[in-house]
Amino acid sequence: MKQQTKETLKIVIGILIGMAVVMGVMGFMLNMLLHIFVIPVLVGLFIASGGLLIAFMGRKGIVVVVGSFIFGLWGFNTYYHYACGPNRADVKVMKPMAEKISEYIVTNGIPESLEDIPDLPYGLEGCERKQENLEQCTFYKHKKKYETEIYILGKMDIQIYAEKTQTGLMFELMKNVTTSKWVISEKDIAFGGKRSGICKSWRQ
Repeated sequence: MKQQTKETLKIVIGILIGMAVVMGVMGFMLNMLLHIFVIPVLVGLFIASGGLLIAFMGRKGIVVVVGSFIFGLWGFNTYYHYACGPNRADVKVMKPMAEKISEYIVTNGIPESLEDIPDLPYGLEGCERKQENLEQCTFYKHKKKYETEIYILGKMDIQIYAEKTQTGLMFELMKNVTTSKWVISEKDIAFGGKRSGICKSWRQ
């Protein structure tokens, strides 16, 4: 029984080490190469290292190799979405603001300025109409700056963006042909805009 436990432990430790190696190799290659070349290189390394493990461990080596590859890819994918995706804390701040602006427009139409919308969750400042169909404002929460804009070109986009974390949230409104009123067509579109390191390579 003790021998079986030791063997199981060896396999688990082997998978964890292999998982770390797979994640490390993927991260390194994505920083150095275009992602088009990542898959064949990773598969080559996987076959080479897998062959050595199987030669030394037999059938147990197969379990370690396959487990390392599967959990390594899963781990890297999880890390990528955490590192390159939208910041959850910022999305939580942005959402009530975007909802309030959208709901106001659906009920009352487009205001002269976003500053005219009552009972907003955060106080807008520096509102400026950059173009006839584009207005930009700013608000602060937890000493962090958020850019808010409304852009109309056929449809209407309400977007809030935090430059510090490169996180954005967008609501999209369309005009109902029958009633000529604005309706929310898409909402809670959160996105991350990071373009450095792994994020840059993966987006190319």
